[in-house]
Amino acid sequence: IEESDIYKLVGSNLFIMNRYRGLQVLDISDLDHPHLIGRAPIFGYPKEMYVRGNTAYVIVSDYYEFWRDSTQPDIYVQAFYGSQLRIIDVSDPRSPKVAGGINLEGDCSDSRIVGDVMYLVSNRYPWYSRYGSTDTEDKTQVLSVSLGNPADVRVIDTKDFPRNGWEHHIAVTPRTIYLASSGYEWERDAGYSTQIRYVDISDPAGAILLRGEASLPGRVQDRWSMDEHEGVLRVASGQSWGNGDVYLTTFSVADPDRIRQLGRSVLHVNENLTAARFDGPRGYLVSYRNIDPLFTFDLSDPAQPRLLGELEMTGWLDFIVPMGDRLVALGHEDLTDPDGTRKISLAVSLIDVSRQTAPQLLSRVTLDGAWGWIPSTRDDFAKVFRTLPEQGLILFPFQAWSSTDYRYVGGVQLIDFSSTTLTRRGLIRDAGWVERGIPHGDATVLTLSSEVFQVMDIVNRDEPRLRARLELARNVQSFSPLSGGYAVQLSGDWYRGDTTITVTTLDEPASVEPVSQLHVITRYAGADPE
Repeated sequence: IEESDIYKLVGSNLFIMNRYRGLQVLDISDLDHPHLIGRAPIFGYPKEMYVRGNTAYVIVSDYYEFWRDSTQPDIYVQAFYGSQLRIIDVSDPRSPKVAGGINLEGDCSDSRIVGDVMYLVSNRYPWYSRYGSTDTEDKTQVLSVSLGNPADVRVIDTKDFPRNGWEHHIAVTPRTIYLASSGYEWERDAGYSTQIRYVDISDPAGAILLRGEASLPGRVQDRWSMDEHEGVLRVASGQSWGNGDVYLTTFSVADPDRIRQLGRSVLHVNENLTAARFDGPRGYLVSYRNIDPLFTFDLSDPAQPRLLGELEMTGWLDFIVPMGDRLVALGHEDLTDPDGTRKISLAVSLIDVSRQTAPQLLSRVTLDGAWGWIPSTRDDFAKVFRTLPEQGLILFPFQAWSSTDYRYVGGVQLIDFSSTTLTRRGLIRDAGWVERGIPHGDATVLTLSSEVFQVMDIVNRDEPRLRARLELARNVQSFSPLSGGYAVQLSGDWYRGDTTITVTTLDEPASVEPVSQLHVITRYAGADPE
């Protein structure tokens, strides 16, 4: 099963999906001198990307296209509003070219590649239709697209069914897509509920079969809350903040047409489910209100999920990485000072689960009172929160608001970890919306933001050293032409607050290698373009 990302390293070429500049291709054969060698503009909001052979597949949402109907007067214009799978020929990385596209109704929320077939899930809302339309169709659509012949990329099969909620997540195996749709039962005021649809993708040719369904109470908040193990689907769900119970439900999927509930364990905690993860016969759930209990479950008998132990901690966990008898988790610390000041910080925790009946918090590091967030949806946390056991390293990008400096801080945080201890190391600062920290060998990290690509030497993890920096896009506030075919731009990093004066040629104002630049240590928001 292949998942998308916003970057792909192929040999010495790094393909990047940049929200401002589209598809960019960097040559990083010389890490001290990376350079842009190709670009293909992408219209719309780029969400995901795959690169296979000589073809890149870019999923774009909020794609808006007009065309004229030849059977109607010239003034009559039709419109398409939704998503698109953009197909790009990258056989020549220096000159990538858009080769075609497949329109998708609604908002494409997720995708996977299994074998030579790409599966896409899109959710269509009535307001995606044009103004004045009487269209009220509200649906979820699953499509299969053949990738076996890059010259003949085509839709193989499409299945539609009612959307059944406002929140959707998928868990994928080589044979199945489990699609969870959650919503609030307003008519009965019965709280949140979820419907899970079994989508059969076992046909290697890409035919899709809709099989059985299962219903359960509560909201499924991400893909990590669903897991299939030995013919049993395990699902964690919960109500909203302090508004109900937390559920762990097991289903037999031996007969996909007749999904049968096996067992359920209910935690009457009146708290919010913040994280869930399954690891073979083990299950881990975290709920939060004032304290953060981690619950351990024995799932060896799916008909009788058994609560084994509980660990109370301050703060809460958002994402759990099982590592045998240890859990590494990303979350937030939540403490109140003696003067009553509440401090919430991003935090990473190391938990001993060798004794399932008595889990123990071994170590926790925080980011000094910085209420922060990760540049990712919950379903993609594994792409940004990286644990590297061989190197004893954790790295993740984040953005946070500093209440002391009154400005945004962020970058890629490095943390050492062993089986007993976490140690906070250096912060790799970067401009713009920092999206990825990419390990590249034992002593190098590549950082990727919406504006800048960096190559960092982390031999000294306390003081990462900049080896190279390449601007990918500029947030231009003011642009003025100059004599002699030049132009001056005033740009800045909205998150960090600094300002840059850039001179480019008029014919290449977006060049990543400008004629000259001057970095000014002043707040971007207060800069005067005059």
